[in-house]
Amino acid sequence: MKNYEQMAHDVLTRRDAEIKRRRRAFLIGAPCAAAALVGVVGIGTAVASSNRGKHINLAVTTAGSGSAADANSGAAEIADTLRADDSSVSSETAIDVPEIGSIDIATEDDPPVSDYTNPNVGQNDIKVLDIDEFNIDEKPKDFSGDTFVEETLEELDRTYGLRFDILGQLHPDWELSYDKLGIYYHDSVNHEFATRGLICSRNTLNYTTSSGAKITVSAQYEVFQPISDERLTYMKPNDPSKYKEETVYDDEGNPIGILGRPIDPNDLGEPEPDEGVSTVNGYEALIYRDADGNFLADLDMMPAQVRITAEGLSEEEFLNVLDSFTR
Repeated sequence: MKNYEQMAHDVLTRRDAEIKRRRRAFLIGAPCAAAALVGVVGIGTAVASSNRGKHINLAVTTAGSGSAADANSGAAEIADTLRADDSSVSSETAIDVPEIGSIDIATEDDPPVSDYTNPNVGQNDIKVLDIDEFNIDEKPKDFSGDTFVEETLEELDRTYGLRFDILGQLHPDWELSYDKLGIYYHDSVNHEFATRGLICSRNTLNYTTSSGAKITVSAQYEVFQPISDERLTYMKPNDPSKYKEETVYDDEGNPIGILGRPIDPNDLGEPEPDEGVSTVNGYEALIYRDADGNFLADLDMMPAQVRITAEGLSEEEFLNVLDSFTR
């Protein structure tokens, strides 16, 4: 027969993937909140002693956050899961979970999963621009003396504000490869103050589909080298005639610079999109096809800029890739 520590470890391990995917809230009745906390402390001790390396934080809120039916359903689910762990557990050792207010379960070293759902799905205006070749001539950068901070794929999601490996998640049969993942920073000391400036934030994922097609996805904060004279709107300056220059002073009245302020706060002189700019699920994009039938798309997914290339895909297949990535 398993003791409470083994039971808690097995159950929480089995439910770990579900906890990470969505932080489930179980509704419980306020009168038994204290009893629930006692049970939770016991489970937390079991987790710590089982070397899972994570702590469980519980935030109890007031009653009335859900219906009684929801509360009974959540409590019953936990109790059934615990009892199902071992058919030999007797009624004396089975754990009953009382009905309480509302608890939010989250692991301390695993930040809440962000919701990257795009509310603009379906807003599309596709224009594929034909070009002879993708003339990309980027010189290698020297990062000697800079600091590299490694990041996981999940951490890069939060860095870029998008689902960086969504194609791999949607197509687990695709082969994925990449170099080291992370961000380069440059540390310096200026007037006795230590500063850290971002040097390079580009990361690239390489996919090989089941049919042998090659797809790359690159993301970074910086601007990608343009492929043509067409420009995404964020790369174009505002109309300078809509602004007036004002001198900026420090606290002691010394001029420290000149700042452009809009003459009319309701007219910022924002540029119009170029004729060749597409819209993919609400995001601006420039989509190109070269003479060999390869594709390249630059997408403005602020705060990140994304470049996706493909070899061996039809136009429809490439547009499906863009649609999947931007949803």
